Amino acid sequence: NITGDLFISKPSPTFLTLSKNGSPLNVGLHKMKIHFNNPVNIDWVKFILIKEHELTPKTMTQSMDGSDWKVVWSDEFNGTQVDSSKWTYDIGNWGWGNGENQYYTEARTENARIENGHLIIEARRNDMGQEWTSARLTTRGKMSFLYGKIEFRAKVPAHKGNWAAGWTLGDEYIDVLSWPYCGEIDILESVGYEIDDHTGNGIAHASAHSGADYFKVGNQPDGMIKVKNMNNAFHTYAVEWSPGEIKSYVDGSL
Repeated sequence: NITGDLFISKPSPTFLTLSKNGSPLNVGLHKMKIHFNNPVNIDWVKFILIKEHELTPKTMTQSMDGSDWKVVWSDEFNGTQVDSSKWTYDIGNWGWGNGENQYYTEARTENARIENGHLIIEARRNDMGQEWTSARLTTRGKMSFLYGKIEFRAKVPAHKGNWAAGWTLGDEYIDVLSWPYCGEIDILESVGYEIDDHTGNGIAHASAHSGADYFKVGNQPDGMIKVKNMNNAFHTYAVEWSPGEIKSYVDGSL
């Protein structure tokens, strides 16, 4: 599904232009189907390139021998703006395979900015003519990582409807046909309705997805742990990824 749902509020005597942005498509032939719930006349369908797919030029492969860790890449967010040498943006509102309502913007400080040494990602309602806007940052096109320890320190929002996540996606991802075969490691997924709006106590989820094991089949390896005050206190979420296993941690606890 490369567009998600396109809604027509009521019948129209004239043609309406409906669109979704950001749908990733690999080069080559794509046979398309259009699904609809009610009779519809279609005048034309157009595909317009918004942004070229960026291949990642460098992969840092880590040795998992020994007992001491060495930092090889980091962003402490000490500057005044998001570092474009380390991060790029996914853009658009096509749903991202999950039926997501938000429109992800590019380099828009209302949605992604640096404040007091922190990266702030802000979802905004009824913004830019969209139901929601937000931001989705990735190191794709800048740097990728194979094995090692990946960690970040974060607060996540409470309230139903939020789904905050810090995760990795395989370099082979280009469009929806790439997943789950490209691989995915979810370091943290936090579902807003699982967080108590008053105490902030909630649940941290970690999981991994591949061609054989993923959530649509229901056999993905995953784990969860209760975390206190997720939305008002910083916690450190991490994975240790080696050729034979993946271990996930919250504040150092496995």
